[in-house]
Amino acid sequence: MGFGTLVGEPTFGAVISTGAARLIDGSYVRMPFRGWYVKSSESNMETTPAVPDILVLNKPDDKSNGKDTQLKRAVDELLKQL
Repeated sequence: MGFGTLVGEPTFGAVISTGAARLIDGSYVRMPFRGWYVKSSESNMETTPAVPDILVLNKPDDKSNGKDTQLKRAVDELLKQL
């Protein structure tokens, strides 16, 4: 869409909006009430992940080591453009 470089890993692809309604017994039920489509192609975005321009996976121990590999790569890419 021209906003910038997307860095990371593909999203799950679930984009339908849901709302909740309380039932008589106090529990809740969630139901979809809106879907998302690409206007230019009329394609359904459900189950279609956002695929990054640069694939970067965080390592399993990154968080415990205070690292964010994806954020670092995104900042590095931004600095290249300056």
